[in-house]
Amino acid sequence: MVEKNIILSGLSGSGKTTVGKIIAKKLKRPFLDLDILIEETERMTIPEIFQKFGEEKFREIESKLTIKVAELRNSVIALGGGTLMRPQNRESLKKNGNVVFLNPPLDTLLKRLQGDDTRPLLKADDIKEKKEKLKKLYEERINTYLESADLVVEGDENPERTANKILEQLFLQAKEEHDFSIIDKIIVKTESKNYEVVVGYIILHEVLTDYIKRNNFSSIVIVTSPVINQLFGVPLKEVFIEKGIDIKTVFIEDVEEKKDISTLSKIYDEFIKLGVDRKSLIIALGGGITGDVAGFAAATYMRGIKWVYVPTTLLAQVDASVGGKVAVNYRGGKNLIGAFYQPDLVVTDISHIFTLPDKIFSDGMAEVIKTAILQGGLFKNIEENAIKIKERDSETLFNIVYECIKFKKEIVEKDERDEDKRMVLNLGHTFGHALEAASGYKISHGQAVSIGTVMAFKLSLLLGNNLQKELESVKKLLSFFDLPVSVKELPYKIEEEEISNFLLKDKKAVAGRPRFIVPYDIGDVRVVEKLPGDLKILLKNAMDEKGGKN
Repeated sequence: MVEKNIILSGLSGSGKTTVGKIIAKKLKRPFLDLDILIEETERMTIPEIFQKFGEEKFREIESKLTIKVAELRNSVIALGGGTLMRPQNRESLKKNGNVVFLNPPLDTLLKRLQGDDTRPLLKADDIKEKKEKLKKLYEERINTYLESADLVVEGDENPERTANKILEQLFLQAKEEHDFSIIDKIIVKTESKNYEVVVGYIILHEVLTDYIKRNNFSSIVIVTSPVINQLFGVPLKEVFIEKGIDIKTVFIEDVEEKKDISTLSKIYDEFIKLGVDRKSLIIALGGGITGDVAGFAAATYMRGIKWVYVPTTLLAQVDASVGGKVAVNYRGGKNLIGAFYQPDLVVTDISHIFTLPDKIFSDGMAEVIKTAILQGGLFKNIEENAIKIKERDSETLFNIVYECIKFKKEIVEKDERDEDKRMVLNLGHTFGHALEAASGYKISHGQAVSIGTVMAFKLSLLLGNNLQKELESVKKLLSFFDLPVSVKELPYKIEEEEISNFLLKDKKAVAGRPRFIVPYDIGDVRVVEKLPGDLKILLKNAMDEKGGKN
């Protein structure tokens, strides 16, 4: 089930990080430290940011990342001491979270901060000056702390007692309500490689540790984003260190605008710096963008090294996790430079889905619904369980993800290189990729696939297929999961001519003619090359589609 974040606020030294980690462990939730996230994102320490850019610039960086992490769900977040001072930060954090103010006595704070010179606003020549600065910050911030708090916890020297007190007062138990145990394996057999997709709940540490211990890698490198590293990379690294496994991390920006050759070059540079060789292992930890870029880096560095994919978004778990498609965008073309390079292992941990912001969860449902249209029977299953899915019921999500992976595996095994049967997996993507590119990647992949799927049904109607009833069912389901079904629902204008130009650049196009994946029924989808008329007329018809929300 979807739960609110637990957000810890307070002055420096109040124990936000220590207490937060204890709470996260008890609840089996991810933990994120905002100050560390800032440093990993900027690749500078906070004192260095203050010294180079000043406090105002630091607060801008802090706000940008605060608003981003505030969209997470089911997480424990430790804020910086001044994070709540900006109204937009408070508003964003309280939307999805319970704010807890840790309020130890000033003497306790001073004792903890003695000898700590990493806090720019508390930099002092002696303890007396530090106490005066600490008291001044407290007086400036106390009213904001109290007004923002859903819960105030007074000081306690024992972090364990403080954590328990918070859990008791928030009526939370030291075990998630949606906690359950399940694990299963799907074997993908392709011409180039056979590999396992392990699907389960809270399985990442155990599965990866076992895999690494069975192999003799010269080095291990995680490629991930700073946010995903905080949520899942840091705990994974801690487990590896306990097991005597050394691991390095390479950070990338997991946004479509950065899915390009420049990011790829940075990864190569980091690989060289870290001494990555042909006996190394790359772990792609993140969503589809991370999998695409890190996978392509693994495919091309030293002519190919082993890689493991840990998809952390619903979209990546049901789509990118199987098939070995890895690529970067180039000059406006989606995935124009890439390869088919299968991973050696995929670890699909359903628990990662519970942290996803609602919008990113909805993006994943576009791919789930697309797969259900292809598979047939799964579509009815999703219709019947839509409420449970939206509430992120553990068992329901496991079954949906497992069925999507199993279906895609069967297709990939018949056509690894996307030359025949596998092309049907691009339902909604021919239009969708063109929409993404034409919007300058302002539209998310899930939104694009959603609109593209509706446009594919409109094309089917133009071909003479009587699918109006099915189209309405698809639109209703997409809309239920807060996905757009029309270009007109988007907050910006996309020109038809731009879309048609990008359609001609689609990878499935032959001799300049785009090929479309067209539904003839739920469970019956085909590749069509010849269009019933002019492409521009078709686009106008499809883009005139009205929204599906009631």
